[in-house]
Amino acid sequence: MYAGNKDVDRMSIDISVKDLEKLVRKISSLNNKDAIPTSCRVVPYSGTNAPQPLMQPFINLGTQFIGYRNTVNGLKEALLTADKRVDDLAGKLKESEEAREKAEKDASCIEDLRKRLHEAETALSDKITHHIAREGNVASRLESLNRRFVRKMSQDWKNLKATVFSTLCLFLRFMGT
Repeated sequence: MYAGNKDVDRMSIDISVKDLEKLVRKISSLNNKDAIPTSCRVVPYSGTNAPQPLMQPFINLGTQFIGYRNTVNGLKEALLTADKRVDDLAGKLKESEEAREKAEKDASCIEDLRKRLHEAETALSDKITHHIAREGNVASRLESLNRRFVRKMSQDWKNLKATVFSTLCLFLRFMGT
């Protein structure tokens, strides 16, 4: 519907009816004697051609509908953009939660490894202490065996010496006579 200066699709300035007729004649090759077919030869929305009061609410309603349609289209685009943003954020949230769970798992794994390392160090320390004590026991047993061996050998040596000496004396006596 033509809205005069407020028409959204308007591409030029106002043209008078006579200028419009001249333009139509030039474009369509009609001469001055030919009548230009038109349904209305008055200036739209002029004082003589004002919209009917009954039609004004419908015109307003149509204008509002066009405005609402444009608003709805804009809101649809905004909703699609928001939905895409929500999907992107949901994906990032999921990735973040997976990374957090992995980090918690790694942290618990590290704590478990630290605990196992501490237990292994404690066990190793206990084994070292046990081996040192065992070495001490073995060393004392060896010293004890060594002392007994030396005592026994010294006694056996003395006995052997005495036996050899007496045998030698007997032999010399026997040989000497």
